[in-house]
Amino acid sequence: MECFCSKKEDIIISLMKLMVEKYAFKKETIRNFLYLLKKEKIISETYIRTQILN
Repeated sequence: MECFCSKKEDIIISLMKLMVEKYAFKKETIRNFLYLLKKEKIISETYIRTQILN
């Protein structure tokens, strides 16, 4: 049985990628979303910096 936490992370990563693809012009909204994720410690800061914002 797969851990719920890892599945939750996969869903959030998919959502972030979708936001970046469709709403790249709304950078402030995306940054706020990423900040909230970081604050909740769902996704590591390193992944956010290297994969999403670059």
